[in-house]
Amino acid sequence: MQSVNLDKEGKNESKSGVLLLDANLQDIARIDRFLEQTTFNDHALVFQEGFTLGQSRTYDILDGSPPLQTKRWQQDWPIDARDRKFGERGLAYMVCQQELRPNEYVSTGVVYAGAKQRCKMMAEGEDRASWEVSLKDGETAVIVGLLADGSVVGQISGTEKGDNAGRLVIWKKDKTTELLPWIPRNNCGSVQSATTDMSRYAVFATCDDRSDSGRWIVFDRRV
Repeated sequence: MQSVNLDKEGKNESKSGVLLLDANLQDIARIDRFLEQTTFNDHALVFQEGFTLGQSRTYDILDGSPPLQTKRWQQDWPIDARDRKFGERGLAYMVCQQELRPNEYVSTGVVYAGAKQRCKMMAEGEDRASWEVSLKDGETAVIVGLLADGSVVGQISGTEKGDNAGRLVIWKKDKTTELLPWIPRNNCGSVQSATTDMSRYAVFATCDDRSDSGRWIVFDRRV
């Protein structure tokens, strides 16, 4: 649970902390740092060290009860890095070049509306060895999370007219990309909950991503 501290007048001091509770809702620990994200498998806590606008950043990963630091990760992000996700033993992110002039694709930290894109998923293991998967021209993706074997779950945005759902996939190092069962193409939605091996996952599917009306769909790949 993440909280925000307020001053005596009730104003935000731009300071935050993470309060961890056990199954009986008893306090385990309070960490006065801003939570970057949690990992997909064990829900370990990822904190960025300090604040920087540069591409070189340091992250601490805490796990266990009470939480202890299990890893410190120094990362030099590319200028066009997007949607960064950490796993227990690696990380993954998207990079996208944009066509700012005809047939000339460049890497930039600014996303230009309407510009054609060439994206790829980049993954790094615990040994810092990297691998990548290129998307089709015009496709983009968000990273759902990293599995225990280092594979990466991603949701690719559809480029065809009327395809709001896109595709849910598992990218595997040196293996064919696995296509997962997913919502109808005219629906919008994203993974809301999943088991650690993606054998079972759920999504709130709606025909309008601005609407609260839709269907809660659970997929079970074992049946």
